Amino acid sequence: MFPIYKNAKHLIGGKWIYTHDQFSGLHPQLNRSLQGLDLNLLWKLALNENSSIQLGFLIGAFSDFNAGSKDVLRYRIVGNYTQRFSEALVAGVGTIYNHHFNAHMWIPIASVDWKLNNRWKVSGMLPIKPKISYIIKDKWNWVSEGAGHAETFKVKKAVIELTGWTLMSSLQYTFKKHHRFQAGIGLTLSQRLRYYQEPKEMKWKLYNFDIKANEEPLADLTTKGGRWNVEYTFLL
Repeated sequence: MFPIYKNAKHLIGGKWIYTHDQFSGLHPQLNRSLQGLDLNLLWKLALNENSSIQLGFLIGAFSDFNAGSKDVLRYRIVGNYTQRFSEALVAGVGTIYNHHFNAHMWIPIASVDWKLNNRWKVSGMLPIKPKISYIIKDKWNWVSEGAGHAETFKVKKAVIELTGWTLMSSLQYTFKKHHRFQAGIGLTLSQRLRYYQEPKEMKWKLYNFDIKANEEPLADLTTKGGRWNVEYTFLL
């Protein structure tokens, strides 16, 4: 996360994210190196002392980046309203719209930031990203979170769709208030990989579920396995 602008009412920040998924030993059309590089922008507007609106926008390139892969940009828009109910509880409601290469996806969300006591906290976007945090000591935190994910990657005359659920447990260290380092391990509980020809018509999805699917996948596999991550965040 990097700061762009901040005053008493407005907070604007951004974040670059790079992802890399390597698949082998699967269907020939799915054995690929898939990459994503995206820019996330966040605007938070304080309406008063206890309520605020958050707007987010993501745009990025997602592909195997081989010759012939065109139109590799996709985007996401997030809107959320939050209300502080007490010193311990902030909650809100919102929605996410994802414009994928083969689908329009809508995700209703409920946000929560609930300090159970001096050490434990429940937070995140429900139901797609719940998080439990525990303060070990001043600079050290332990975080466990689940995540529902849906990604699409543009390849030559086709689209690869990844959907599923993951669990991750991480150790965080905060240095000089603004620098956070994180490393963790976890599991991919279920990940569905589907390979589609370039769609003639976009389908509609609610969360990871197809409401109206106009194209049948040419390949459809479900996998699971281990995960790990290393992350740096600049805290605003």
